[in-house]
Amino acid sequence: MPNYSANHILVIFAISSTAACSNPDGSTGRVGSPYWFNSTTPEMRYEYFSKICKDYGFEAGTTEMSQCVQQETVAARDNSNQKAQISGAAYANTYSAVTSN
Repeated sequence: MPNYSANHILVIFAISSTAACSNPDGSTGRVGSPYWFNSTTPEMRYEYFSKICKDYGFEAGTTEMSQCVQQETVAARDNSNQKAQISGAAYANTYSAVTSN
């Protein structure tokens, strides 16, 4: 068995961890997360949310479909940002509690 240094193992771990975070469409992050919104193109987001709107019964190419996609995108982004703020506040509270002792 080859003798791997700690640096080799760290590099292998980093590469495999990064690859595991990718979605099939090439985006990264959990779908709907702030990271996902930042790693996707508008076309990728439209495709994702148009599938949801199609399940609601909207037809492709209609004004109603476009409105649905826009509403779903805004709602998902708002929800994602709200969750990120709550998580950040919880982390800050935990960190300050730990460091104040």
